[in-house]
Amino acid sequence: MLRCLAVASLFCTSACVFRTPRSNFVAGPIERLNLDVTQNGRAVDPAVTAKVRSELNRAVSRSKAPSVAEPASLAVRVDLLEHRGLEDALAVDGCAAAGVVAVPFGIEFEHQRLAVDVTLERGGRTYSGHAAYVDDGSIYSSAEENALVHALDQALAAAR
Repeated sequence: MLRCLAVASLFCTSACVFRTPRSNFVAGPIERLNLDVTQNGRAVDPAVTAKVRSELNRAVSRSKAPSVAEPASLAVRVDLLEHRGLEDALAVDGCAAAGVVAVPFGIEFEHQRLAVDVTLERGGRTYSGHAAYVDDGSIYSSAEENALVHALDQALAAAR
């Protein structure tokens, strides 16, 4: 019995995600935001775009970068390339239901691959960058939001 508990605790803590990372992204007021969301190059439902907009706004508001008073114009194109979640695993194999026990412990059950193109205009200067990122998520931290934060950071770092 003790061996089973030890294996279960190792399983539950080995691949866990408990919070979304804070971005180094644009800190400061955004005067204009243009967001284009596609899925594998095709248009998406407006609800998906609204969800990505919410995640983008949260990433910008939680930025740990020093704040700049000068307003910026931001254009972001997000291409959602691949998403896998628990429902996909359950559709293939019902045994995946055994993993549901670990969900409250933060086990990764969600996978997102996406690409972003970012153009930032501030103070008469324009920065453009591209990045792709793959990340995992849990009930505490969305894979899509995690991947978006990392991809935005990488895209702007590449633009400098």
